[in-house]
Amino acid sequence: MMERLYNSKYEIRPRIMLLAAYDPARDFSEDQLIAFDFMTVYSHEFLADGHNLHGDNGFKYSEFSARKEAVSDAIKALVRQGWLRVELKNGFRYIATEDGVHRFAQMESSYSQEYKKQLGMILGKFSNYSEDALQKLIRAKAIKDD
Repeated sequence: MMERLYNSKYEIRPRIMLLAAYDPARDFSEDQLIAFDFMTVYSHEFLADGHNLHGDNGFKYSEFSARKEAVSDAIKALVRQGWLRVELKNGFRYIATEDGVHRFAQMESSYSQEYKKQLGMILGKFSNYSEDALQKLIRAKAIKDD
């Protein structure tokens, strides 16, 4: 049986690494990685000048709740590969390693360039939001979208 590729760890892994490598001095919780990745992929829902990288999708908010396992698997793989490291401060925090930053800085596809552009706008506006505030924002958008 073929494993699904859409929102699998194989699709999410490079996005999580792009996110962590975008600001290599910053650490992220797993919930922040999930939220910021979702908000980047669907940035038009959160920013007037954002762009939905995966198009307009009526089921996008159901994707959010389904991402936790895939992101968790992606994080574990990235840690094993030496591209993320784990720090323990107020829970597990993940930070890009020098090797991870170097490897993912070389990604030049049009998708990765657009992802980084949208990510910069998302982090520019929401980087100071707490995990709870990010969750509430996404839930509020989901309710409004119904």
